[in-house]
Amino acid sequence: MKLTLPEAERLLATTTTDPRLIVHALNVRGCLEAFARHFGQPPEEVERWGAVGYLHDYDYQRFPSEHLAHTEVELRAEGVEEADIRAILSHGWMLVNDVTPQTDLEKSLYCADELSGLVWATALMRPSGISDLEPRSVVKKFKDKKFAAKCSRDVIRRSEELLGLELAEAIAICIDGMRPYAGRTGLLPRPAADSEKHHLTQQERENMTIKYQGKETETSAANVAAFLEENGVAANEAVIELDGEIVAANAAAGTLLHNGAELNAFRIVSGG
Repeated sequence: MKLTLPEAERLLATTTTDPRLIVHALNVRGCLEAFARHFGQPPEEVERWGAVGYLHDYDYQRFPSEHLAHTEVELRAEGVEEADIRAILSHGWMLVNDVTPQTDLEKSLYCADELSGLVWATALMRPSGISDLEPRSVVKKFKDKKFAAKCSRDVIRRSEELLGLELAEAIAICIDGMRPYAGRTGLLPRPAADSEKHHLTQQERENMTIKYQGKETETSAANVAAFLEENGVAANEAVIELDGEIVAANAAAGTLLHNGAELNAFRIVSGG
């Protein structure tokens, strides 16, 4: 069967509960829908591309060290079309397999898997979210390899070549696709901070570090918001970075850093 969004949502719900992965699935879905429109696909194909994007990490939560190794057999058993299975497998090219992206759908997924993370992380740091995000802001963060370090710049560069697009063009497509899902991915504009709270200087933002188990300050994902409150830091300026990955903003931290995930170290960062 040709993959539909309801079927993709049903299938992902059987394997994935991690809110971060669900946010990522929504972001990639939005990007794929926008790429489909960019390539002139009809509405039914826009939905199919979005469904492939939503389902692309089908086996990741269960088998993070064997990503995509279990996808093919299981999705085939569910009746998913071979073309859609291959498209999902292709985002592992040169990472976990040798399935080279060939179609526009496959090339777009290969791009969106990494680029959506960089766009999301950049938008998350802005009080206005993704509402007025411009490609040049993401290009700036792309050049800073320490920012959202888990978003592979090498993959993004390879995908540019595959798609025949400049980086700023691909970013613009992703921004356009991700905006409709901002309410579900934490990228809506945030309320103005309480005027009595301390607004961090750029130097304070860069230097602010919280170490958990590594001493200095003991806290956990569940009380990041409380930590900010206790220290008078404006919550709309706080973004959580864990192991090189931007994972949550202010109050969303308690949801996205889920199930008591053990944090050895994380820091509060901000910027624009």
